[in-house]
Amino acid sequence: MMTTAVDMVSELNIETLKNESIWQYFIEITQIPRPTFHEEKIKAYLLEWAKNNSFKTKIDQADNIAIYVPATKGYESHKPVVLQAHKDMVCEKNEEVTFDFLNDSLQLEIIDGWLKAKGTTLGADNGIGIAAAMAAATDKDIKRPALEILITASEERGLIGANNLSKDLLTANTMINLDTESWGDIYVGCAGSQSATMTFKNESIDQSSSLQSIEIIVNGLKGGHSGLDIDKARINAAKFMSMMLDDLDQNHSYSMNEIKAGNLPNAIPREAKAIISCQVEDVAQIKETLTHYYHNWFAIYHKNEPNFALTIKEVATAKTAFNDDLKHRLLNVLTSIHSGVLAMSPAMPNLVESSNNLSSIKLKDDDIVITVYTRSDNNLAINNFMQSIKRIAAQNNVIFNKSQLSPGWKPDMSSNALKIAKDSYFSLYSKKANIKAIHAGLECGAIVDKYPHMDMVSIGPSIEGAHSPDEKVKIDTVSEFYQLLKAMLERL
Repeated sequence: MMTTAVDMVSELNIETLKNESIWQYFIEITQIPRPTFHEEKIKAYLLEWAKNNSFKTKIDQADNIAIYVPATKGYESHKPVVLQAHKDMVCEKNEEVTFDFLNDSLQLEIIDGWLKAKGTTLGADNGIGIAAAMAAATDKDIKRPALEILITASEERGLIGANNLSKDLLTANTMINLDTESWGDIYVGCAGSQSATMTFKNESIDQSSSLQSIEIIVNGLKGGHSGLDIDKARINAAKFMSMMLDDLDQNHSYSMNEIKAGNLPNAIPREAKAIISCQVEDVAQIKETLTHYYHNWFAIYHKNEPNFALTIKEVATAKTAFNDDLKHRLLNVLTSIHSGVLAMSPAMPNLVESSNNLSSIKLKDDDIVITVYTRSDNNLAINNFMQSIKRIAAQNNVIFNKSQLSPGWKPDMSSNALKIAKDSYFSLYSKKANIKAIHAGLECGAIVDKYPHMDMVSIGPSIEGAHSPDEKVKIDTVSEFYQLLKAMLERL
């Protein structure tokens, strides 16, 4: 009987992990720098490995790598299978840590059955997927069809490799994506996404020094992932600030000097700030109106947003303000944009099909730029919502631009790949796997857009804290994940 890392928990160390080929490959990968857009070293490693094993390779114009692995004995007549992962990693470190992601190797440690890196991201997202594909290609005891290992480029910055994947790299019609992070779950769908910006020319005018400026700050909100957390009862700071200022505009006269909120397109804004100005005699009433509006919202959301706070204070009078036309167009756009769930999935219970996040309001080069981020597993829904945003922009004389669409992946509960995955999991563990879809991005959506007949599922071990220095992978689930992959390949 094969000894695995699970059997050796009491004496776990980096060297004992190497007894399993998946761990041996992953530990090698952690020693190779591979930030997004700086993937030359991991590319060289993969090509050298393929050459040493006499595997043919092909690289497309987007720097995606395909490695072609012959079938094992007795499986020559089986149809080939794609194993897919991405070669880049998110590079984040704790502030006090000195580390060069372009040149340094990760420092690994084992804590309570989890493998992590000291003070940096680990890159289990998606180095574990690469390692699993390499192990499946070279393990001597495995039974499997021919493999087409697809290692995509620059996934962490918008699925760039997958979105630009060549249509002649793959011949297989079945794919196993190796990039999910919850062991025991089999994923059958994901959301596509598209971002858009609306740009206002900052038409400012001089402001009377007799006015009083008021700084308004909204903070203490949870924020979160704009896909995974969009259906939770959380407040979007950008949307709240916009609605509060619009409510104020219905009852009081004021000028707007500044507004900003949010940062990343795929994050729900946690903080927002605005500066407005008014007549001195109106300050008290304006403060009262703002405070009353906040308290009404706090009464509704305090259980889910217990730290939701509003700070109002008088500050030095701003020298300039947005002209009235800009102020009203800005409020028109901000209050017209829906932020939150747009539709629930008809295919799976409790799954968000479509959503939009009012991501940020920023001042850039004297322009005011609003960013939205729309997700759906239905590409038509994204297109329709983007068209509505474009109309809102046109009606308010605003410059509209949108990014490339990252397509979604609609769940197919009749999928043969899903049946193989479910049967293999039950055979190994005598229990049913959880079948899920995710309202976030996987490369599956972009790949199926290029290969419409691809039947696919996504699996992975348990990874926590991805994209942060807290990233860690649960050691025993890596072994179980790899056993599932081998069992699936044997059935395909």
